[in-house]
Amino acid sequence: PHVYVRGSHNRRILKHQMTLLVGHPAEEVLKVYGAQSPITLTGEAGLGFVEDPFGFHMGTVPTRNPRLMM
Repeated sequence: PHVYVRGSHNRRILKHQMTLLVGHPAEEVLKVYGAQSPITLTGEAGLGFVEDPFGFHMGTVPTRNPRLMM
């Protein structure tokens, strides 16, 4: 599944805005945006979705079959 952190696209803390890092530890992100903020996206093969690339998002390990990301 893919996980998007609700609200992270429009209210990033300064530390997250100024960093050169590509990623941040999930624990740190959840501490800032709240444990209820992650949204898990799932769907049938072939399903697509669009998200704001400025928000925090992360992939998880596939549970059944390999997946293709473009």
